[in-house]
Amino acid sequence: YLRAIEMKGRILGFEHPTMAIYFNNFAGVCAAREEYVRAEEYYKKALYIFEKEHGEDHPDVSSVLNNLITLYRKMGKEEKALEIEERLGIAPPE
Repeated sequence: YLRAIEMKGRILGFEHPTMAIYFNNFAGVCAAREEYVRAEEYYKKALYIFEKEHGEDHPDVSSVLNNLITLYRKMGKEEKALEIEERLGIAPPE
């Protein structure tokens, strides 16, 4: 998957909106493999591109933020998860 990202990035440019999809998907793979730090890095890359391309209120941005919430909870970073939930207007879990 990383090889595909590298090749596509050279063709499109690493900040092309399509790359955000690749980054988000790869982050999901990393999270499933419990490579949480790497997953966070790639979710943040996807988030940066989507926010730049679509603005903060776009569904793609919300999708990545929800992925980050899940990741931060797996990492034991509840405070970071709650910050994102607040940004999204999600009520904290009780």
